Amino acid sequence: MASINIARQNIQTPQKAYDDMFGISTKDPHANVVVEIEIDKLIPYTDQDGSSQPFKLYGENDLNNLIESIKNNGVLEPIIVRPIADGNYQIIAGHNRTNACKLAKLTTVPSIVKDVDDDVATLIMVDTNLNQRQKLLPSEKATAYKIQKECLSKISNSSTNEISKMTGESLKSIQRYLSLSLLENNLLKLVDDERIQIVAGVELSHLTEHNQEQLGMYMYLKDNSNIKINLYKAKKIIALEKETDKNFNAEYLDKIFKLPSTNEKENEKFEIKFSKVKEFLPSEMSPQEVEAYILNALDFFSKINKTRPANATANTTMEESDV
Repeated sequence: MASINIARQNIQTPQKAYDDMFGISTKDPHANVVVEIEIDKLIPYTDQDGSSQPFKLYGENDLNNLIESIKNNGVLEPIIVRPIADGNYQIIAGHNRTNACKLAKLTTVPSIVKDVDDDVATLIMVDTNLNQRQKLLPSEKATAYKIQKECLSKISNSSTNEISKMTGESLKSIQRYLSLSLLENNLLKLVDDERIQIVAGVELSHLTEHNQEQLGMYMYLKDNSNIKINLYKAKKIIALEKETDKNFNAEYLDKIFKLPSTNEKENEKFEIKFSKVKEFLPSEMSPQEVEAYILNALDFFSKINKTRPANATANTTMEESDV
């Protein structure tokens, strides 16, 4: 197994935060040595429970592009592995590169060996995928942040804020994906398929487990394949569950999805003659400025009404509507 010292190339970008956090690179002077490992000795990643890594492998087109790149340029970035039993190595990061190398008829793969425990291996696996992949499905991000949070809480009691700092993702975005990780599998796949908006999925994560399962199965019925859930619809579903304290079934869900969607409401036209409001507006305003001015005025009026006693609000509204 030949080794090539490439320390000067400084390739440890994705896992550097973890190397520094856990002292891997400082304890092992050979941490960044690249070795050629026989491809038959490389075993796909599995966690402590035997589950495979949560990121989808490349489809045919992306995989073929990677194969051609490897044939023409070699493996530009070594994979990351750790030693396991019988002289084999578990792939921490680089499953697509390994598959492409096999299909390109290579017998070895350039690798960086990390002798790390399960939690650190999992963190490196998640971090490299979050940093290197250009396209990640919402379900993949949700699972990745959930894994990061669980592993870091065991190792260093790090909070969601720390994950935000390490990944560069906003705290609000991470919290949103962590909420998505609470969705049952069918609903999470519907988020991937863009039949459920991400923000709607966050709302639906508050449903009971039973109602999530019923909603997921309902949306996969043949007659319901055109159903989509936006934020407006999701909030209605949550509100109905709270109001009725009821377990969903197909008949009940049929009634829910007869509610108008936010798009239908947004497309409803409301017209008012300009001559009726002209005297209340500053001069020389564009149509967009007029719209913004009226909306701000309505917002201000609404806030004032909320601070008044109910009877005073009612009287004011009646008097002004009679003008």
